[in-house]
Amino acid sequence: MSIDEILIFHKAGILFEILRPLKAECISVLVVSAYERDYIFVNKNDFDKVKKFFGL
Repeated sequence: MSIDEILIFHKAGILFEILRPLKAECISVLVVSAYERDYIFVNKNDFDKVKKFFGL
């Protein structure tokens, strides 16, 4: 799954807003940040629930 949006670097808190619904459901994530992209990993047992949150 990827969120392919062009986001402005000076806007802070974008990743937090994306992860907020997962936090509310106690879904663990691993975030890896790279220069131009952030990767969000979730447990495969939670993947279907995560897809519903993001409308996929």
